[in-house]
Amino acid sequence: MTAASALTIPGPPARLWGYLNLIRAVRDPIGVMGALFSAYGPVVSLAHGARPRLFSSYPRTEGVVFVRGPELLRRVATEGVIYHRYHLVGPLAPGAHPSRRQAPLRYFASGLFDMNGADHRRARRLMLPAFHRRRVDGYRDQMVALTEQLAAGWAPGQRVDLHHAMTELTMQIVTGALFGVDPHSTGRRIGHTIQRAMDMSFNTATILFQRDWPGTPYSQFLDTVGQIEDEMRRLIYEKRLGTGDGNDVLAMLMAARDEEDGSVLSEEDLLSHAELLFIAGHETSSNALAFTLLLLSQHPAVCADLVDELEGALGGAPPSVEQLRDLPLLDRVVKESMRVLPPVPWNSRIAVAEDELGGQRILPATEILLSIYHTHHLAEIYPNPERFDPARWEGQDYGIFAYNPFSGGPRMCIGASFATLEMKLVLATLLQRFRFELVDGATVNRFVGPTMSLRPGLPMRVFPQDRQFQRGVGGLRGNLREMVELP
Repeated sequence: MTAASALTIPGPPARLWGYLNLIRAVRDPIGVMGALFSAYGPVVSLAHGARPRLFSSYPRTEGVVFVRGPELLRRVATEGVIYHRYHLVGPLAPGAHPSRRQAPLRYFASGLFDMNGADHRRARRLMLPAFHRRRVDGYRDQMVALTEQLAAGWAPGQRVDLHHAMTELTMQIVTGALFGVDPHSTGRRIGHTIQRAMDMSFNTATILFQRDWPGTPYSQFLDTVGQIEDEMRRLIYEKRLGTGDGNDVLAMLMAARDEEDGSVLSEEDLLSHAELLFIAGHETSSNALAFTLLLLSQHPAVCADLVDELEGALGGAPPSVEQLRDLPLLDRVVKESMRVLPPVPWNSRIAVAEDELGGQRILPATEILLSIYHTHHLAEIYPNPERFDPARWEGQDYGIFAYNPFSGGPRMCIGASFATLEMKLVLATLLQRFRFELVDGATVNRFVGPTMSLRPGLPMRVFPQDRQFQRGVGGLRGNLREMVELP
């Protein structure tokens, strides 16, 4: 905590409770936000009258404010002149004059994420053609082939960490689609290096002790980020020489030219966009798949109906892109899973001008966290919000800011169609072949950083699809039970 702020938004006092909430919010932002929303309403400060910094890359803030509700999310998400994004690694972002070792941080986990104004609009224009639906649909065969390769390695009754399996699968899919490299060798190496750097970036020791001394977590983090830059520059160099078929996202970005001014993306732009697209496209999809398979394992009636739909329409084969449009229950299951357990539970902004939210004055340099999770759990929008109920989507359109897993407005996730296609193809392919049974007494906890994932994993047993959906239902332990009704 620093000097007192003029921020007057309701919240716990800045003394002891303010400090404790700051520590708790780093460890469990979902739990802290929920308690504060219940006590103070939809716009609440982490510590009333103080200037803590939570995840922002800005060295000084006027405080931290949590927001929930469709209208408030819409206001912040669409007023880009007032609310800016910042570097994904927040306090680890490089300053204006980074050292040689820190220089690769300029490209790591940045890209579209920390661009604002005209820079963001230009970059998005250049990137959008690579995510046109026809382009995305072209990745169908690769997604299915990698899913079938994963399935071929499972034996009946085998115990697997399904979260780890989905992480490996989405890593292979995204490295192949984004970089056009062999997902089992080069892609796997790049993917694991980027994943390792992201894990390090949310290590408390890395954040609190930023000294580039041999053996420190921060020094190891810089080593890893430097390796990523070296790998990515080599990939770009090879693509300039004409290797590959040119259908991957990186190759398309290298060839992109702005229709308005004729400009192209610089090598630095390519580095930052490619690294961020991997992080966003891999981490969120793996978590969403793991959550969905867990929810289906604990809701046997829903799972039975879904398998009926898949087998009836597909006869055991993986779906084509066209067939996915004729699987309404699969669509509802995916939507409901991302509503009740959104893989991106919150979004962040920094106010750069004064504003008003929900009747509360927002000062410049205020850190704003938009809670997608708590918006998805508002009972006035979703009756019985903790219930996993795909039927609530029959004939319903709740609006983009009431249902916000891919954000909205000018910053809506550029890879939303890619992620949705990937999830549906993987689920339709696996569920016709396998039944996933939760290991008895398994403990599953939420882990929340920029995304929400599972800790320590998701232990399941894999059986041929024998339709014994009641097996493995109940007995789940851990704080995930606070978020969704489970047997």
